[in-house]
Amino acid sequence: MKNFQFVKTKGSYALLSPDGNPEVGFSMWVKTLKYKPNTLGVYCRAVAAFLDYIQEGALQNEEGLTSLLLMELCESYEEYLIYGSKSGDNLAKEISKTLPSPLNKVTSLDNKFPAIIDFLGKSEALLEKLKELSELGLLDDILLDPNNLVIKEKFKATSISERAAINHKSWLSGCMAGGAKVLRARVLIRTIKKPDDDYINALWQTESGYKSKAFPYDKVLDLIEATPKYRDKAILALLAATGCRKSEALQILWDDIDIKNREVILIDPALRPDIYRTLSSQEREKLSWKARDTPKTFILGIFGTQFFKYLELYYEYEYVKSANHEFIFQSLEEKVYGKPYFTAGQDSFIDIFKKAAFRVHGENNYTPHSLRHTYGYYLKNWALRSDGKRGLDLATVKQYMGHKSVKSTERYALNDRFKELLELSIINTDYNSMQPNKSIDDIKIEHLEEQIKMLEKRKNMIILEKEDS
Repeated sequence: MKNFQFVKTKGSYALLSPDGNPEVGFSMWVKTLKYKPNTLGVYCRAVAAFLDYIQEGALQNEEGLTSLLLMELCESYEEYLIYGSKSGDNLAKEISKTLPSPLNKVTSLDNKFPAIIDFLGKSEALLEKLKELSELGLLDDILLDPNNLVIKEKFKATSISERAAINHKSWLSGCMAGGAKVLRARVLIRTIKKPDDDYINALWQTESGYKSKAFPYDKVLDLIEATPKYRDKAILALLAATGCRKSEALQILWDDIDIKNREVILIDPALRPDIYRTLSSQEREKLSWKARDTPKTFILGIFGTQFFKYLELYYEYEYVKSANHEFIFQSLEEKVYGKPYFTAGQDSFIDIFKKAAFRVHGENNYTPHSLRHTYGYYLKNWALRSDGKRGLDLATVKQYMGHKSVKSTERYALNDRFKELLELSIINTDYNSMQPNKSIDDIKIEHLEEQIKMLEKRKNMIILEKEDS
């Protein structure tokens, strides 16, 4: 963010202007939101980024932010978010030069546009109320600024302090009078088509195309080792071993772990409210849960071994045994030392993950959820079955991932590209004329031998790179 400072406050968020003062309208809008912490964060970040973009456009224009420019900026916003400097839209391209585009994938806008539309909708609602107050003489020299607008039922400009809350120096002053409704109806309309194929949900978009969201299976152990704290090693190993969500991992209790039998279960917090009695009401609000069909988990061997190994080391050297709660993972930072990690560590753990992922793979697009994709990918393609073959059917993968619908599982359990190429090599072979003496097994062996040679070459290159470093 360039023109504002987006900060997290106690249980909420604020947008600070360059002089360090909070943007009152943004704060008032945030107060109308009744979402859980994760959703609240998504909404606030989306609107803050939108306002930052609008401000950048205004700064580039000699006349500042006119109503016409505002309309054009909104029309270009989707192009800016997705294509940036490579957009065919000149305005989006120009703004990207000074405010680089996040280069979002199309599907990610599903979370951004509803937030902006909500912001504009509540702006329009209060706009009408402010007009009424102005006509009644209750507000003088009113600047109808949607950045300061909230839902009318929550606003009564009857006191000096409340009148002062209308920021007369706002960067949007007067430019959207009567326009919020128009912007919602005519401008913030999605025009870039989303991919129809469901499997696109398992990919993230780059300049060169789509890549799998699954963190490379062969680099997971390196990822675990790339973090300094035993706590973080244990969390990463747990995510990789069980395919659980980040929130599920951070909220796990000691009662959920059977160390002797090497088992882990995941429990909905709503099923055991008494356990959380030592938490404050604000901390309890941060407990999150996404529908899971079973509390059981299926642990992948090598990562499970790493989890129990680092869990033991974490308990011995880092865990605060005097804490008044049963959560396994605790904050180790001085200000919140010993507190449940899920109450303060969501964002910090994402940063820890991204730094570790960049160290071992040179990519920062991955998030902790990427290990859930890795888990689904591995089970679908390479998990050993009782008949000696590899790759579980979707119904089984669904069960292990805790999904209620196979449709959800399909987004994670993509077919491995190598297997697809193997099948294509068989399909494209003319057995009757070109290779009459070769069976399907012969062709498979040939293809696999070629792959072995390629993998051996890649392995030797990796060894040489490690020796050089």
